[in-house]
Amino acid sequence: MDVARVEGGETLAHALDRMDVPTGRPVLVVVGGADGVGPGETASMDTLLREVVLPVIVSVGGVVVDGGTDSGVMRSLGLAVAGADRPVTLVGVTVAALVRSPEESGEDTALEPHHTHVLLVDGTEWGDESEALAEVARLLAAGAPTATLLVNGGEVSRSDVDHSLRLGRPVVAVAHSGRLADELAAAPPDDVVVLEPGWPVDVQRRMLAGLLGSGSAG
Repeated sequence: MDVARVEGGETLAHALDRMDVPTGRPVLVVVGGADGVGPGETASMDTLLREVVLPVIVSVGGVVVDGGTDSGVMRSLGLAVAGADRPVTLVGVTVAALVRSPEESGEDTALEPHHTHVLLVDGTEWGDESEALAEVARLLAAGAPTATLLVNGGEVSRSDVDHSLRLGRPVVAVAHSGRLADELAAAPPDDVVVLEPGWPVDVQRRMLAGLLGSGSAG
């Protein structure tokens, strides 16, 4: 795991340059529940990430950006990447003051150990990273397509979604995954589309691949 701290006055672009993250590729931002995800929702989330999301990312040569901690959807995503047949670039963006490395002990939340890169930003509470997370995805894409996938989620995820929409990034709300995602899926606002986990896997893959610039991800 390559971990970098955004130094005082440093731009996100400069910090990313120090990390050697691939750029100019499609980027999928994954946001959602860290806490508040039930066992049944976790099993469904694991299946979605393993059978739909990662095959699409591999097929389009994309990069995934998330919150980087060892909890909820981020933990599930890290485990899916660890079990994938091909390497996937997984970049976490999180608040430096609230996290610790996987090897350290303490009360702070651990970083998820299977992320390839983690960018640590300033802040004092969860949600302070939301603007940076959305901007990192834009910088890494460098003009390539981007999309945001919302699985479950609470108030921090609402901020993540708002920042994506302000950047003109389409948001995919996963129905039946709980909380915010279900709220948005029930009455989708503009630029929010709904993914139904009950659809055939190839249909789900084509939908996500289409948002990331490729119509084929079967």
